[in-house]
Amino acid sequence: MNAKVTENPQQHRFELPIADGAIAAAYYRLENGRVVLIHTEVPSEFSGQGIASQLEHVLFNPVHILRL
Repeated sequence: MNAKVTENPQQHRFELPIADGAIAAAYYRLENGRVVLIHTEVPSEFSGQGIASQLEHVLFNPVHILRL
C-alpha cells in the first residue's frame, strides 16, 4: 500500500486510505498547542495486516509529519 496519510481537521483525525473507500484513522485532540493522539482505528476486516503500524509510523516520524 502506497497511500498517503492526510489530515481531516473537521473529524480531528489523520486518515490512511485502505481499499474500497475504507480508511484507517488516528484520532487526536489539540491540547496546549500540541497534538495528542487518542485512538487508532482500522476496520475489522483489515485487522492483523499492519495497517495501524503503517499509520503510526508516519505519525511518529518527524520527516513524514512535516509533509502532511
